[in-house]
Amino acid sequence: MSEDIAVEYHEATESAGVERVPFAHLSVEAGHLYLRQLADLGLVRDQFAAVLPRVALAVEEARAAHGKDARISTCLMIDDYNTNPTDPRPSPAVALAMLNEAMRETGLRIDYVARESGCVDASSMFYPDSRSRVPLAEIVLGLITPEPIEGSNGSGSSPLLSGWVSNGRRSEDVGAAMEAIEWRQPEEYGNHGHSVLIDAELYNDRVAAVPEPGGGKRIERVWSCSMLTAVWHLLRLGMLRNDGRRVAVPCDISAATSLPRTWEELPTVIKVNPAAAPFCAYRAVSILPSSASITEVAADVVMNHISLVDEAFELATKAAAAEPYPYSISSNCSHRIRREYLWD
Repeated sequence: MSEDIAVEYHEATESAGVERVPFAHLSVEAGHLYLRQLADLGLVRDQFAAVLPRVALAVEEARAAHGKDARISTCLMIDDYNTNPTDPRPSPAVALAMLNEAMRETGLRIDYVARESGCVDASSMFYPDSRSRVPLAEIVLGLITPEPIEGSNGSGSSPLLSGWVSNGRRSEDVGAAMEAIEWRQPEEYGNHGHSVLIDAELYNDRVAAVPEPGGGKRIERVWSCSMLTAVWHLLRLGMLRNDGRRVAVPCDISAATSLPRTWEELPTVIKVNPAAAPFCAYRAVSILPSSASITEVAADVVMNHISLVDEAFELATKAAAAEPYPYSISSNCSHRIRREYLWD
């Protein structure tokens, strides 16, 4: 007598699970500094003094919304990616000492310091090798879904191949051969009567020489500031995973006896205040130079094309709803980032 065989189908990734991240109520980015700026204590001190009232206002607003025990963390982004070889490049130890001095003189508290190049290849440990690095920018690139042009069949150049995303349809000249050409105006998707069309470059591939011995050439991918800014904000909002695991987990350096000599050997995010609230947050504020405004707008275009990992967003939603002052969060990450521009 034969027995019935029960067959069940499961996706291979079904049991992988998605790791939780702790959330603050608010993350406040207190600036974006180039490495060369960290050679000038006066400049850093002046910028910290300029942002201090805005940071205090953001803290006050968060406490009004979530109670006196609201969890608020502050962070600072260091641009070690777009650097000129001739610019001053202080070591991590020298730079952090200067930041500590500027904090002491101004009263501004910074909880976390991040490296922009760590948004390309993320690491959660000192002296990372290739096995411990996570290709974070490539992961985010894979989450981008282009919005098809109205009336099209959805085909077209993918951001994976073109390196661009847009919030609308470009202008073009249309018409069959031997017919009069009609110009068609650009159009922003979902516009309210008038359009603002933005094309955001994600990366470009450049030919680079391979050092001796061997020589030759190789293709080197260079990521745009807009793309890395989008990665940075998605990190702050706790929306990124690698095979379900957390990425760029902040590394507490309070117990470290020494720091690496190069920035590349640092984790993506370091925790400089042992008592800090969580790095990731439900909402984020960025206090930035006015020159960063166009980059931030382009980063919004990128984030508006992101298909979030459903489980990661669901975990954040449930955590927010369980707070003593429950509220809902938007799946549109660009809506959870607020910018304030202060200096040139």
